[in-house]
Order: sequence, then structure tokens, then C-alpha cells
Amino acid sequence: MVALSCLCGLVAASAYAEQPRQQQLYDDAELARTRGSSEEAGKILAGMNEGYWSAVGYLNLSGDYARNDLNPSRALVALRVALAMADKDADAERKAALRSRILLRAGYLAYKSSEYEKALGFFEKIPLDSHKTPQALYFHGLVLAEQGNHRAAMQSWHRAKKYPLRTWRCRCLDCHGAGLRSFWLSGAGGRGLSGS
Repeated sequence: MVALSCLCGLVAASAYAEQPRQQQLYDDAELARTRGSSEEAGKILAGMNEGYWSAVGYLNLSGDYARNDLNPSRALVALRVALAMADKDADAERKAALRSRILLRAGYLAYKSSEYEKALGFFEKIPLDSHKTPQALYFHGLVLAEQGNHRAAMQSWHRAKKYPLRTWRCRCLDCHGAGLRSFWLSGAGGRGLSGS
């Protein structure tokens, strides 16, 4: 019995000892990525163990792909890999927060490339108790509005307004203009669109 508990302790200790190595590999990938070598960063990330650090690395790599490519397919592939890596994180709370970040970014990329059904799928996978839920509901509403479903869009925005505003600030309100800001915050435009 004692030998078994010692063996279990060694397995747990080796998992924690591996964390600094993975963090160092992540740092190496980030250094390559920030120098402009996405290919080198990708090679480093591909050699890492599945888990938090590799997921964050692929999340960051997806941002570079999204900025540099007109087509979001490489960025979306990197985000799908990040999701798979994040699922292997042993820390459940950290895993849930990271998954929400990844899903929000994937949904936003799909929305910006007019892949509305794909965007809805990503946004709807974000848990309601996530810190990213208000943003997901806001973008969910934008997608529904693009599809012409204004009543459902207003419902999504109404749900987003129920969350404390201090938890998020959507920078997209600035880029979508004052008209959308007043439409969303007042709800007045939605009443006219929904017919009530």
C-alpha cells in the first residue's frame, strides 16, 4: 500500500515538474511568433504536450493568422487545435475560462467572414456562467441580426444586458458606430424591428 501511494505521488510530482518545461517551450514559441516567424512558433507548439500552455500558444498563433490572412481558415484551424489542447488541462477552472476565450475568438472570426451558422455554433458552446458570456451574447445577437432575425437578436442583447457591465467592454461598439450603440443600449430600435 505504501509503495502504491509513493508511486502515485511520483506521477503527480512529474506532472507538475513538466509544467515549467511546457511554459519554457511556450515562451520560446512566443518569442518566435513575436519575431514574425509563425512557422517556427508552430513547430515548437507541435512538439509540446497537450494542455494549457500549448492551447494558449495556438490561441496566440491564431491571432497572427487572423491579422495576416484574408481567409480565416488557418486561424480557425489553430483555434480548433487550441480547443483540443485546452481540453487536456488538468485545472478545470482554467480550462473552462480558456475554452470560452477560444470559442469567442472562433465565433468572432466566423462572424467577420460571414459564416453565420458556424459563428452561432461557437457562441452557443460558451457556458452561461463564463466571464465571456456577455460578449458571446452580444455577438450572437449581431449574427442573428445579420440573418434578419431581429427579434431573436434583441433577446440575445437583452440577456447580455443582464450581466454586470463591469465584466466586459465590447470594443466593437466603437467600431460599429454610435447608431448600433444606441440601438443596443436603449433597445428602442429592436422594438420597432420586432413589431411590438
